[in-house]
Amino acid sequence: MKKLMTKKAAAWLCLAALALSLSSCALIADDGRVMNTLHAGETRPPIPYETTAEVLSSDTTSPDTSSPDVSTTSPDTDVTTAPPTVTTSPEETTAQVDIITYEFEVVTVTENLGSGGSSKSSRTLRYPKLTGLSNADMQTKINDSLASLADIEFDAKVTNVEEDIAAGITVKYEVTDTAVTYLGNNLLAVRSSAKVKYSGGSGDNEFAYSYLFNLSTGKTVSMAKLYSDFGSVMNVFKSGEFTQISGEDNITSTVSLSEMMEQYKNYKLYSTYPDSYFTPTSLVLIIELNAMSGYYAEFSVPLDKVNAYLNVSPTK
Repeated sequence: MKKLMTKKAAAWLCLAALALSLSSCALIADDGRVMNTLHAGETRPPIPYETTAEVLSSDTTSPDTSSPDVSTTSPDTDVTTAPPTVTTSPEETTAQVDIITYEFEVVTVTENLGSGGSSKSSRTLRYPKLTGLSNADMQTKINDSLASLADIEFDAKVTNVEEDIAAGITVKYEVTDTAVTYLGNNLLAVRSSAKVKYSGGSGDNEFAYSYLFNLSTGKTVSMAKLYSDFGSVMNVFKSGEFTQISGEDNITSTVSLSEMMEQYKNYKLYSTYPDSYFTPTSLVLIIELNAMSGYYAEFSVPLDKVNAYLNVSPTK
């Protein structure tokens, strides 16, 4: 009996020792850090996980950009989220370009195209060359564009020239006149006239064309960008408020003003606008006509009658 009691006492002693040991054990967090010991009636506090990601100040601004968007890369991926690209439309004025003088030169380039018929075919290009802009690089850019556009007009108006020459037809193309009609308020307007003649007489044509430039970008202003409401300009034209400044006399006796505008009625769908240019006080439209009506005519209107329908203007 004494031996049995001794075994029970020993067992109780072992249990007591185990309980004491557990009460003094520390809790170990999932990341291996030692947590405070829990006692009866207490709850386990949340594990204060450490932050390893870089924290960027929200008011930090890069000294090299004014954009609030900054390219960012996730620490767990190689994918970069770039800020959206901001583009400047060719018509947007970004900086004023000073005009030192309003003078320009006329460049003439004559080239033989080959023999056809009894004489040689040729083309003569003329285009203005600016000489008085304060920004020399911009001036060069615009002058290079004017030279290229003269060449583009030839390609657009004289098609199949090699085939014609091979067939024995003489082709004569000449830009007869070119001029700067407006230079100021960050705008340049250029107007040119040309003619093409064929030895057989078939396909002869005379025409005028124009270009507008934004002086601060050196790019052309499209007719679609020039007009904010061309429909209203058409109405002003049809009402007779434009004045004819070139073309056949009494032209409205053969073709009405409304008929002249008919070819541009789908301008929104097909971007069919008449070539247009500025003088210091007016807007001029170049209206294409058939050969019986003299090929083309120009009509002018004071700017104050159409400024409300224009995105850019010498007086806006």
